[in-house]
Amino acid sequence: MVLGGLVNGEIVSRIVAAGSRAIGLSGSDDGILRAAVRDPEIGLVGEVQSVNPDPIRTVLDAGYIAVVAPLAISADGSFLNVNADTAAGEIAVALGASRFVSLTDVDGVSDGRAPRRQLSLNEVRALIGNDTISGGMIPKVEACTRALAAADMVHIVDGRKPHVLLRALMGEPTGTTMTAAGA
Repeated sequence: MVLGGLVNGEIVSRIVAAGSRAIGLSGSDDGILRAAVRDPEIGLVGEVQSVNPDPIRTVLDAGYIAVVAPLAISADGSFLNVNADTAAGEIAVALGASRFVSLTDVDGVSDGRAPRRQLSLNEVRALIGNDTISGGMIPKVEACTRALAAADMVHIVDGRKPHVLLRALMGEPTGTTMTAAGA
């Protein structure tokens, strides 16, 4: 609930302070995110089963940025936490997003030596298979892979860098760009 209230509100507040319009939503609002419990032993953690993009479209159509907290509703009405990267990838597909940018605290996907500027789906699968991509980068890369079902191109960029989101959306080389080519 901290994500749906405090964190979501902070992100909305910062967007508004920067001069844009934003509305905070929870994935539980109108069943934006529906999920099933991943593993009962780890508690109320869910895997996204479906996305209702209509509330998000309503916010976007009204000229606002939609900030969606990664909370979902289960079939029995319980609140479930879902991975934010996974939720973002699923929402991107449901909206038919043409671009997808994942912010992180590193300069893209590294192959152990340096950040890779370009990756195909086959290369991503190989890097996961040989444990080059591991830990918290796996959900980011998997969300990007999922988003490629709708998007032409996805990016993983260092969100600590000024204007990196704008640079990625403008097609400037930053972070790692993934394409479906070579799937």
